Amino acid sequence: MPIEIINVSRVNYLVGNVLNGGFWQFVQNSRWNKYHIDGTRSGLEAIGAAEHLAVFSGAAKLIDEAYQNAGGKLDHSKFNPELEKLEKEHLSDEKLSKRLGRRVDKSWTWGERWRSAQILSFRYIKSWPQVRNVDPKVYEAELDKLMAVIPNLEVRKQAREDARAWEKKAIDRLVKSAGLDNVWYTIFSPRHYNGKTVWCWNFTVGTTLGKGHHHVVFDDGEAIMFKGETDVVVARIPAPECAPDSGIGRNEPSHDPSIKTPNLAWNIGNP
Repeated sequence: MPIEIINVSRVNYLVGNVLNGGFWQFVQNSRWNKYHIDGTRSGLEAIGAAEHLAVFSGAAKLIDEAYQNAGGKLDHSKFNPELEKLEKEHLSDEKLSKRLGRRVDKSWTWGERWRSAQILSFRYIKSWPQVRNVDPKVYEAELDKLMAVIPNLEVRKQAREDARAWEKKAIDRLVKSAGLDNVWYTIFSPRHYNGKTVWCWNFTVGTTLGKGHHHVVFDDGEAIMFKGETDVVVARIPAPECAPDSGIGRNEPSHDPSIKTPNLAWNIGNP
């Protein structure tokens, strides 16, 4: 992807994690990977979020010291007050007002102060010469024009579809049979089914991410879709690929799902 898009993606990932579960959630989900952390710094710098970058860099220094001196064990009783101090200093009314060019006052919540980085992302995107605004009425038509100049588009779309995991194709059929749409995958998780522990495909459906959670398991020649973590079966279809004698490989983690691994998460790629 172009570096500009990566910059925006990194910032959105940071803000999304912080708003959802605090800065420590970002640390855990990013696994404090050096490439990811450096990319987040670059993203904040690129969009002009100097105040958010100051908070991020200050927190990163504390975390790096913990990894170096305490084997990765962070003392949250010390870290949390220091992070709060950084936020109060750099995400203050005065600094954000100057950065955003609009009045920021006491009515702004902690979340709104972090979310203001996305306002800067929007301004950053508007500065790209290749970006143009179009009337919503002709938006789809303009997209079609762009798609039309891609060589061998249909061949490439078919190749992409052929390369998708057979489980995802089965899930598409399950979701359609239930009258649902817009699958967005999240993670693999273990689930007890038919007297054993099997891998479960987690995803949401509908137009709003985070809503409509569903689970699917593949077992003994069948795909079964449940409503979230409940035992309510939403749909089921034959899936010969997972029959005991099919010989077809599975696109699931090689790790035994019955073995507990609380510090590991297996994300499912989209689409």
